[in-house]
Amino acid sequence: MKERILGRIAPLGAKLGKMGSQVFTSATALRQEIESLGVERLERLARNLNLAKRNEFESLRAMVKEMRNVQEEIRTRLGALERAAGINSSLRNKSTAKKSSGKSPVKPRANSGKNRVAK
Repeated sequence: MKERILGRIAPLGAKLGKMGSQVFTSATALRQEIESLGVERLERLARNLNLAKRNEFESLRAMVKEMRNVQEEIRTRLGALERAAGINSSLRNKSTAKKSSGKSPVKPRANSGKNRVAK
C-alpha cells in the first residue's frame, strides 16, 4: 500500500518540479523584458532632454574653474593697483561684503501696526 502511494506521488512531484522550473524561467524572462523596456525608455527620455555628454560637461566644468581662477587673480591684481593709486573701489567692497556677511544689506522696516490685517 505504501509503495503504491509513493508510486503515485513520485510522478506528481516530478510534474510539480517541472512546472516550478517553467514558472521560474518565465519569471526570469519577464524580469529581463521589463528591465530592457525600462532601459529603452530612459535612453529615449535622455535623448529627448538633449542632455550634455559627460565629456562635454567635464570640459566645460574645467573651463569654468579656470575662468574663476583667472577672475580671482584679476580681482587681486586690481585691488593691489587701486591700493597703490589710493582709489577706494565700491565694486570690490560689494563683492567682499556679499561673501563675508550672510545678512541682507536692506534693513527691515519697523512694523507700526498699520499694515496688519484683521482676522
